[in-house]
Amino acid sequence: MVPRRTWRQLHLAVDEKHQWIACELTTPEVGDPTAVVVPPPQTAVLSPKGNTQRDEHIRTIEQQGRMAWQKQTGYHLRNYAELAVLRFKRIFGNTMKARALPQQITEARIGASALNRMTRLGVPLSVKFA
Repeated sequence: MVPRRTWRQLHLAVDEKHQWIACELTTPEVGDPTAVVVPPPQTAVLSPKGNTQRDEHIRTIEQQGRMAWQKQTGYHLRNYAELAVLRFKRIFGNTMKARALPQQITEARIGASALNRMTRLGVPLSVKFA
């Protein structure tokens, strides 16, 4: 009988130039660190105590605006990682070709290296106009 396939998690770190600086493929039992910053919705209100991390985020957004809050918390950098995963899936597909974890790790690292080469050749410049 063929064993069932299991999910793999791709953990990555991407710099401001869209280069993959770290890439690791793990089994589902391995988790990410709990330093997640979640943006409060536009309709968010302060909690009764008013001294939580979420309340600080709400105050900062009210005083300085959402874009300033994103830069202050580093939330805007999350887009780099999401874009890197999108590129990886579009170019290499969303499944690994190898069957065993060690070979899948090698496959992910080769994909990351190839993406870095492609990115060094040039990233499209998007310009907003009216």
